[in-house]
Amino acid sequence: MFSGSTFKLLNSFTDKSTNNEEKTPATLESSFVFFDLNLSLEQKYTLTSLKISKNNEFENSDNFENIVTDIEKFISALDSENATISIKIAQLIFEIIKAVISEMHQETAWIVMRASQPNDLFKYPRWHTDGCYFPPHQGEQFKVVVTLAGPGTLFYNLPDTQREAFNLLDNDRAKTLKMLQGIKPETPAAGQGAVFIAGSQTRAAVHSEPHINSPRLFLAIAPCSRSQLNCRFESQKEFQRKLMSDPAFLKQIEELKKRAFSAPSVAELTETNGVLTQDKEERTAAKPLEQKSGSSLRSYSLYSIEPRFDSNNNTRSTMAESSGFNSVDTPALQRSSCMSLSFRR
Repeated sequence: MFSGSTFKLLNSFTDKSTNNEEKTPATLESSFVFFDLNLSLEQKYTLTSLKISKNNEFENSDNFENIVTDIEKFISALDSENATISIKIAQLIFEIIKAVISEMHQETAWIVMRASQPNDLFKYPRWHTDGCYFPPHQGEQFKVVVTLAGPGTLFYNLPDTQREAFNLLDNDRAKTLKMLQGIKPETPAAGQGAVFIAGSQTRAAVHSEPHINSPRLFLAIAPCSRSQLNCRFESQKEFQRKLMSDPAFLKQIEELKKRAFSAPSVAELTETNGVLTQDKEERTAAKPLEQKSGSSLRSYSLYSIEPRFDSNNNTRSTMAESSGFNSVDTPALQRSSCMSLSFRR
């Protein structure tokens, strides 16, 4: 698929291990690296023909038996004009997924695709870093993202001298926006993907959704072992049970989510010395975009809430896009020995 199998994700990594049998890449030279997918002219043309007339999301976790069919249905459901190209796009996406898992020497992956119509939810960036997606909740983990249509994810190579100050902002959207005013973000070009670091307090990639001013199809792949994936979902179940049983805890999480995702206010934008301007915008959390769910699809919800822990094993909860790419501290959770969660009242 990739022009003679020239897709080499591991070229992005520097293996600092002295063990010749070590299979897991040690790290990235930078917090994020772009790489070429080496798509054929036919594949590029097919992607330019993709139509997106609704918002929707697809998720798969180690259930690859019918994944091509499921992705084909997902693509077809985005617009009736996709009927003739949906199988080609589905095959392409699955080849990318398989290549990433293979190149990262992992067993499986947590996969999310998000289709979005143009919107202004991220007209102003939501600069943040990701915590760990899987156990062990320490060190560096990696995610691969590919934008198959529309604007690409924004990245910023945060200087080491600013890292501590950035971390103290706890991914507060307005505060990080003010701190990083006037920067020049980097974004993968068409036909490229990005691999980036998550989890690390010192090297996690600072990134944001782009301003989605044209239809967008986004693919995220978090490679992992099957045991890591199983443990992740057990933790999610415990967290959801806590949300449903404790109204006070739910209220706390909603407040944290609002801080991380709400649009900046006029006053906050004014504080950025005129770099950002807008006529009027309230600091209120954006409403989820609605879409019917299906067998392999989830309702398109801008936010989800899930548990995760930082690289120091401190308790964290996650307020993020549907794929859960952001984390905010909360003292209400306590890690248990089996990566599920126990809760303090």
